[in-house]
Amino acid sequence: MKSMTGFGFAEKVTAEWAASVEFKSYNNRYLELEFNLPSALSKLEERLRRYVSERVLRGRVDVYVRLRDFTETVEVGVNGEAVKANAAALRRVVELAGLDEPVHLSHLLRLEGIIKSYSVADIERYWSFLEPLVEESFTRFDESRRTEGANTEAVVGKLLDDFERELGKIKLQEPAYKEKITAFVRDRFHEVLGNEVAENRVMEEIAVLFLKSDIHEEIARLDSHLSSFRAMYAGEGAVGKKLDFFCQELGREVNTIGAKSYVTEVNTSVIECKETIERLRELLRNVE
Repeated sequence: MKSMTGFGFAEKVTAEWAASVEFKSYNNRYLELEFNLPSALSKLEERLRRYVSERVLRGRVDVYVRLRDFTETVEVGVNGEAVKANAAALRRVVELAGLDEPVHLSHLLRLEGIIKSYSVADIERYWSFLEPLVEESFTRFDESRRTEGANTEAVVGKLLDDFERELGKIKLQEPAYKEKITAFVRDRFHEVLGNEVAENRVMEEIAVLFLKSDIHEEIARLDSHLSSFRAMYAGEGAVGKKLDFFCQELGREVNTIGAKSYVTEVNTSVIECKETIERLRELLRNVE
């Protein structure tokens, strides 16, 4: 079991480079990737996207990459068309102003777009330095997700034990269920009719109510769901959605038992089971 919340960071500084890579994730229904890269590294985004999507199944993952190249090659160029256009514009300004002044080079150099400089990006050279940092940062990120996932798994196991204990209490009431329903029906008849009660009429009502209130099938389904839940939550892969589905099924069966029950002890255990399911669902919202 892995958490959808994780963090990993790695950095390295040499005479040629200074770089850092950071992974940070949050819970999300699907896989969502966000990248924050310097413009010179924009061509690496697709490579990083494949790298993460092959290793993360669900959650929002933010990736931050910082890089300084102390030996980068810079090329300088002159925008000839901009020089001509700006020089012509300056002469026109002099003419319109009625001045008799020449246009100097210093005037042109103050304008933007005349001289352009840009670094020459060697993507493969960048990647050869960044790849080990990506691996290191992601390893730490994944370890943090596994650690938190293991902690969550332990709590989930404890909650399942709590649920099964309450389910066991419900099972203990099942053999005496008919007796308690019989007593309930007889008491209600006597409250309304006193001693003028036809036994066959009482037995008919008991039979109808017992059929409506039988919880044997719900208990059997709860046992099955719990068995599947335990097998799945200790496994690998994206189990969060499936476990949430099983929580819904557990809740449905528990609600049905609660609706059918006329037994105080069963109702008390139903309330405890519902609370446990809510706690389980809250935990599983952060499981991959």
